[in-house]
Amino acid sequence: MSNDSLLARELYTFVQNQISTENAGLYGSALIGMAQASYHCDAIELALRDTASECTDLLAAALWTLGCLKDYWERESELKTRVQQVLKVMGQHSDFNVSFQAWRALANAAVSQPELVIELLKHARANNQSALNVLSDFASMNFKVAKDHPSFAEILDALTGADADRTNDFDHVLSQLIETNTHDELVYNSLTTWVVKHYNNRNLDEKLGSCFAHSIRELVGKPLLHELITRWLISDERILGAAFCDLIGHLWVHEARQPVFAKNILDTLTADDFKYLARRLLGWVSHEEALLSLIFSLLNALDAQQRTFNLVYTLLVEEVGRNYPQSTLEAIQEKLNDASPEEKQLLKKVQTDLLAYSEAIQQLPVRHEFRPPIPTCIRHAIALRKARKQ
Repeated sequence: MSNDSLLARELYTFVQNQISTENAGLYGSALIGMAQASYHCDAIELALRDTASECTDLLAAALWTLGCLKDYWERESELKTRVQQVLKVMGQHSDFNVSFQAWRALANAAVSQPELVIELLKHARANNQSALNVLSDFASMNFKVAKDHPSFAEILDALTGADADRTNDFDHVLSQLIETNTHDELVYNSLTTWVVKHYNNRNLDEKLGSCFAHSIRELVGKPLLHELITRWLISDERILGAAFCDLIGHLWVHEARQPVFAKNILDTLTADDFKYLARRLLGWVSHEEALLSLIFSLLNALDAQQRTFNLVYTLLVEEVGRNYPQSTLEAIQEKLNDASPEEKQLLKKVQTDLLAYSEAIQQLPVRHEFRPPIPTCIRHAIALRKARKQ
């Protein structure tokens, strides 16, 4: 043996006899040093032997080391089979640290041994957030490997169980998926499933924008965002309405203030569907820019003159125009620049009716009881001044 290998073995022997949580890293360093000095078989055999130990600290350190040495043991089929079997068994261990190190070793090896992904999926459940973290970290750090795996849909489905404070890697995976523009339905299903699972939690402080900030940023300007907005709003799930509201608010704060409905979905809606969409729209959107943009996008529906023109007129004149008259008039004036002749006729009528409404409001006398009350501090100052004069 070389001097380096002898030193590594001596360090291994010393640490093994006095193993603890604090010096577990030295154990791994010693065996990795042996492997790098061309004694990888000895190092792997020592680690495998220690997986039979009753000392959980030693067992966990051995599993971590096997994960680090995967480039060595995966070259030989017999050794590979033995190590894989040990990792699978130890993933079921009752001691958390032991099972956790087994999951990490499985994830490390799964990069070049995709058959181990199935083993990771067995442990990644909503009631096992630590195993979910390992799976999400694997998918995030090795996105191409995960995306090309036959069980990629199952991986995403498992990650929808991640709690709100553990979605960072899941968000990163979805954002990369959105960027590829090839798995839109998977992205939609993943986000929708996560919302349905987690969004009714009354103790949830995090909102959609903070949990999936990267994904939402990638969605801006893509057709998938329009589909997501439309499908969530027409859904019977109240939770999806709340998520839609948060999504619109997050977009507005980040200056994406012109959302639109997806035309391909609008083209399939019935008259009753449009009424339901309008009610949900008025109930869940509080920013006038977004509200007006979504209403105008109804004009893009198939056969809009027969199907949506009356609805748009009602929304602009009797609802939004009464709450935001000036903003509505400005938006209509801007919309007239690129409107079709039929749309111009509709918008001109809306404009005329809103101006008449605004003029009528201005002509009303201001009643004394509607005047804003004088603030207490001002009333106190007036009373004090009068008292001084007296």
